Amino acid sequence: NLTPGPWTLGDEDSPLVSSSDGAYVAQVLSRDESGALRPSYAADAALIAAAPDLLAALQALVEEYEPNLKTFAVNAPRKARWESAIAAISRATGA
Repeated sequence: NLTPGPWTLGDEDSPLVSSSDGAYVAQVLSRDESGALRPSYAADAALIAAAPDLLAALQALVEEYEPNLKTFAVNAPRKARWESAIAAISRATGA
């Protein structure tokens, strides 16, 4: 089971990602050789915090377009994007 969203991002000194019930989902720490936090950690933590919203949006798009899949997927680039969306949902949900 997935931890329910929304997830929120903590402060920049301790980039904790928490669920709506206050449980910790992830802590993103990336330090350089001197021990300073790397700038990329904030972007990584923001992406993790947005994961439930991104998954829900992608699932909604797939659900909306699935009835029209035969016409939608005729075009090879569209079919590739469709398959990428389905694969991303599968990776995210473990299905």
